[in-house]
Amino acid sequence: MSRTTVGSITIKDYSENWLRQTGADLLKAAEAMCKSIKNTSQLVVPKDSKDLARSARIERIDDNTMAVSYGKGLAYARYQEFGGDGRRVVRNYTTPGTHAHYLKQSGDAVSKRGIKEFIK
Repeated sequence: MSRTTVGSITIKDYSENWLRQTGADLLKAAEAMCKSIKNTSQLVVPKDSKDLARSARIERIDDNTMAVSYGKGLAYARYQEFGGDGRRVVRNYTTPGTHAHYLKQSGDAVSKRGIKEFIK
């Protein structure tokens, strides 16, 4: 808290406390959204070898950024997410209900719900 006195008026500024608490709340919200994105994407990730589904993880990029990713070191993850690699196209996903853009679509859906909840 900082205090500023102007004439006979004292102004108390609690913005640092507010920012610290809000930042912690936003980080908790981001963690919850990442967990939800991971769980949602697990329902539609291609499951041909199970390695891709098992490779899902939540990473902290920096103090303010988190991400959900698949397949560290697996070219297959990128191939499945984008439905091909420019030379070949995935024409048939072997498990019903799985599809390209499994991670992006899950992230978009959870983000949309999260933003609506945050605005409330």
